[in-house]
Amino acid sequence: MKRTILVLFTISLAGCAPATRGESDFIVAADFQTLTYQNVNANAIQPACVRCHAGEDAAADVNLETYAEVFKNRAEIAVQVESGKMPRRSTMDPQAKDLLLKWIAAGAPET
Repeated sequence: MKRTILVLFTISLAGCAPATRGESDFIVAADFQTLTYQNVNANAIQPACVRCHAGEDAAADVNLETYAEVFKNRAEIAVQVESGKMPRRSTMDPQAKDLLLKWIAAGAPET
């Protein structure tokens, strides 16, 4: 009987242990201060830009799926976002817009 209880207790504790997950499995929390590509991508680019600017049929032939592409287009992104011309099909959260523009003004650092 004691052995059964001990086994059940051990099994129940195992169910409480956090799963081991890779770094890429975690979603970046909304952080509108950190000026890194990972943060800007998660909080501004992915939610507002990649819907149209991705894949072979990217709008205006501007693909924003990678850091290299975003960096290459950073000046035009700033102009389009600051003027309100982009994003066209949705509105950008004001904090996300501010984050994106501050990041570009800081030189669009990758890390």
